[in-house]
Amino acid sequence: MSLGDLINKSIRKQNMKYREIKNIGYLLAFPTIATEDYQKYMDSALSLLDHNFTSSHICILSSLSHPINFFETKEIILNVKEDLHLPTLEIEEAVLYYSYHLIEKIALKEDVILNLKIVADLCLSHDQLKSIYPFLELYWAYEDLLYSEEQYYWEDMNRENSMDVIVDFAKNWLGENLDRFEVEFISD
Repeated sequence: MSLGDLINKSIRKQNMKYREIKNIGYLLAFPTIATEDYQKYMDSALSLLDHNFTSSHICILSSLSHPINFFETKEIILNVKEDLHLPTLEIEEAVLYYSYHLIEKIALKEDVILNLKIVADLCLSHDQLKSIYPFLELYWAYEDLLYSEEQYYWEDMNRENSMDVIVDFAKNWLGENLDRFEVEFISD
């Protein structure tokens, strides 16, 4: 059963596009892949509230303040996922949803190289996942260009246009993969 089938099977009441909820990929990927930047989960909870999804756990998560206790926060995040009937994703789907936000930041020219490196590392640490493998090649090409005039990973990429190539590819990837990130949510 595909991720889309799994999500659509368990979540049917309210039609909501995945990309309308800020940082929802981090919430979907949790706990399979987690970030230590709990602000991302808190922002997601705030965005859920903005889209009229309410539960006590969403309210609690949205109102946390620093310093944050990992163990308490972990349980709250899991409860939010349960409230929304979100499945726990297999590793490949979790990597993809987690990567989506990083790629989105690349397309917006936010910390391009840092986000590219994180996606590349995710790809490497998960058996060179096919769907994000081009970002690994982009990173290798960029890295080669730091020390050389030539690179052999990405056609027509050079020192002068490397940032444009990376950002343009991220935009194209998002456009081509947008349908993969359609998720419906329900709140009780």
